[in-house]
Amino acid sequence: HGHNHHNHNSHSIPKGAIQQILEKNEPINPNLADPDPQLGAAPKSAQNLAFTRMLSTKLFHGHNPHNHNPHIYTPYPTPIPTPSPTPAPTPAPTPSPTPSPTPAPTKHPSPVSTYGVHLSNNQLWSYQAGQFIDLADVPLGGTLSFSWWGHFKNFYRYSRIFDFGNGQNLDNLILYNVDYTRNIRTTFYDGSSSVAEMSVSAISADTDYHIVVAVTSHNQIEVYINGASVGSGGVNGAIPTKTRTYHWMGRSLWQNNDHYFDGWMQAFSVYKRALSASDVTDLYDKGINNPCYVLDAAPAHHLCFANCELNDRYGNMDATLENGASCIPEWQHHVELADVLEIGTKASVDDTYLHEV
Repeated sequence: HGHNHHNHNSHSIPKGAIQQILEKNEPINPNLADPDPQLGAAPKSAQNLAFTRMLSTKLFHGHNPHNHNPHIYTPYPTPIPTPSPTPAPTPAPTPSPTPSPTPAPTKHPSPVSTYGVHLSNNQLWSYQAGQFIDLADVPLGGTLSFSWWGHFKNFYRYSRIFDFGNGQNLDNLILYNVDYTRNIRTTFYDGSSSVAEMSVSAISADTDYHIVVAVTSHNQIEVYINGASVGSGGVNGAIPTKTRTYHWMGRSLWQNNDHYFDGWMQAFSVYKRALSASDVTDLYDKGINNPCYVLDAAPAHHLCFANCELNDRYGNMDATLENGASCIPEWQHHVELADVLEIGTKASVDDTYLHEV
């Protein structure tokens, strides 16, 4: 009562009441200012209950400065509980990125094949007596395509896959590697003027490749390596159809500046039309295991060196091996594998059947 400045009730809490209840736990009369032990006491439980009610009124009245009615217990309003902070929503787990689809495997060149015509030339110049293939003279020009299977053992200076012409820098149709590099280039001449030249992708030594050079009727040239286009460009005028004097494979008509080809040749074809991309894909897919495969629309000329066939299957571009060039047929290569594997009769190696080995 003394601490509540707004309590105007003259009745104070009995001084001894709290002490009796809390310390002595004795019965009291809550209506007296001071406890009178002489008065009869109500039952202990009733006295304590009455006092508890009075005490509650006084105490809460005294501590509530806004309660001006001394007889009414007005407790503090129950405070509105502070709501617990809403927990931040658990972020949805970040989905793992969808892996990119595995790209389709790239076709790789087949392993090196040691069969066909072998031209072994250790940096011999073209004027020296190196090994090469001399083809019979036939008319070539206009719309046409060249298809070649083989591989380089070494890349010597401007070594030729083929060089058809009437001499150095005269009506030449050439496919070769550039200088000492692994880059492939094709150059076509009309007389002494170059009408087309294109350098394309580098290739590797000791790896079989299929190279196609196609000349369209629209004076465009397209080069493919292993079934894929690697370059195209215009032709400055049509390639004239001529019967050239020299048709060499593995030797350059530039006698003092270029080396012989060093490696293997498995097949060579000339189509008198421009092969399409699908044609080239077909030749490559079928030719990996059979380089002598030809399209249904047969070529004008075809030499199957893989079987050591030196006669043109479709024309008269027959081949002659010069200066000790040799040929190992594919079937002999397979027989050697068969001997190592000790296979019996009518067994198959690389889909080639060998009878009574």
